[in-house]
Amino acid sequence: MKDSILFLAYSEWSNWRGHHDLVKEVSKSNRVAFIEVMPRHGAERAKNFDDYLKSYLAGKAKFISDNLVVISSPPMLPYALPIISKIWRKQIAELSIKLSKRLHSWYIKKQLKSLGWNPKIVIFCEAFDLFHVGRLGESIYCYRTYDEIKLFFSNQYIADVIDDIEKKNIHKVDFIFTASKAQYEKRESIHPNVFLIPNAADFTHFHRAFKDNLPRPLDLQNIPYLIIGFVGTFDFRIDLELIESVARTHPEWSIVIVGPVREYSMEGWRKDIRSLKMFKNVHFLGNRDFKNLPSYMKYFDVGIIPFLVNSQTNTMYPYKLHEYLAAGLPVVSTNLYELKPFEGIVRLAKSKDEFINMIGEELQTNSTLKMKKRIEVASQNSWAVRAEQMLFLINKKRTQKDDRKTNKKD
Repeated sequence: MKDSILFLAYSEWSNWRGHHDLVKEVSKSNRVAFIEVMPRHGAERAKNFDDYLKSYLAGKAKFISDNLVVISSPPMLPYALPIISKIWRKQIAELSIKLSKRLHSWYIKKQLKSLGWNPKIVIFCEAFDLFHVGRLGESIYCYRTYDEIKLFFSNQYIADVIDDIEKKNIHKVDFIFTASKAQYEKRESIHPNVFLIPNAADFTHFHRAFKDNLPRPLDLQNIPYLIIGFVGTFDFRIDLELIESVARTHPEWSIVIVGPVREYSMEGWRKDIRSLKMFKNVHFLGNRDFKNLPSYMKYFDVGIIPFLVNSQTNTMYPYKLHEYLAAGLPVVSTNLYELKPFEGIVRLAKSKDEFINMIGEELQTNSTLKMKKRIEVASQNSWAVRAEQMLFLINKKRTQKDDRKTNKKD
């Protein structure tokens, strides 16, 4: 009989992220209930809100496959409020999160009961879901840190609350699976079962950009080569001055941005985005369906990771790293901590000039041998591999717990 696994997500189902790929792999050998949350950020999230709301109000789980079902959780109460008093801000945020999670626990159990599912394994991705521990009938509870969410711009008013929730409750979980080395180093001394299981890529999907004869997307057809491409969310992590320097220094290069652009009220953001859009060789194509991303990457000449280097980005393991590599693309990145083990396969720039020069070098020296090396690295860092690693550890722990129960009875 297949295991049932409860996966508490950090996004809605229609907003495809790395954890969707992980869930897809896990569901090949287990039944998985994916608990989606209300869309939380930006204009592009509003497009998904109707689907979420209809699903939630219908009160029925949505089957994606025989093994995979999506359940829409109730909306969260407001919690990240810009209240002047730090004490009141913390108290209101924690109370709001606790009440929301109590409601979520009740609702999730109700939905699972109607399905006849009784998951004994719970995997969650945000510190807020530590409040679920012990409420969902689980025997194994796993915390998969995908990011340091306290450093998100949207969480600036509750960073201390997130820290407190984690510190007070993290001992209750069986495992912590971290997506980056920095996340691992932060938690290894406070929990006995912390494992580094980095982000990965859907290798088969993105490798299509290399091996399949994919048609050139319509919105790329009038954009001239050479194409310097970025796929992902264009947000506060991006070094806008770096992109502008590339565009200004090499007007013959086409810089193509595939993905949603966040809107922020932070000083200078909108002005800098408007300035960037004025360059004739910078092309913002907007969000594109996940299934079509290989078609864009096929026509890139270089894939870039132009993140600022700071306290947040140095805790991140970019999804796009192995997506680019699976496509066989040369990768030029800023000097991010998590990418240092890949130096030699990936070019890491310590300055704007280095970043620009490295792009130029990769354009001139790319080869079939280099492509094969990149693809080999990507094949070893697929979500299929990551799912296998996680399930091995979880099943080993379950066996140990079951053995202890049997010994007690004897």
